[in-house]
Amino acid sequence: MEKSQLERKIQKKVADMFAVLEQDLDAKFPDELKIRFSDDLCDKAEDLFNKQSEVEKAKNLGNALSRQDVVNAINAYIGDCAEKDAWNVELRESLKDDLGFTSLERIELTIHLEKEFGIVINDDEFEEVETVEDVQILVLKKLGL
Repeated sequence: MEKSQLERKIQKKVADMFAVLEQDLDAKFPDELKIRFSDDLCDKAEDLFNKQSEVEKAKNLGNALSRQDVVNAINAYIGDCAEKDAWNVELRESLKDDLGFTSLERIELTIHLEKEFGIVINDDEFEEVETVEDVQILVLKKLGL
């Protein structure tokens, strides 16, 4: 399987960074510090690569799903959590006031959405979510639908 253009660019940038870093480290730092610093850089590069992979996965998944598929899946999960049927979940219902979501259940909802749709939701983004419709809009936006 051929690597994507983005993966190749990231690998090249990391390789270039390591080349410059090795030159600087050889001149300035003892061996044990070089190893620790190098490991930290590898971890950060891997995190960056994984985050980009998640974004690509979400885009691919979003292309395979219709808006209605996404809305139905969101309503089904919210309905399960609120002990309601998915078709009885209404757009304007507040997660907290109408459906009784606790802060822990909101976190669980975020985690579920990230796993279900292959997206990344920042805490700040989900803080603004109040209603079922807000959840749908956020996920659809993340999927590019």
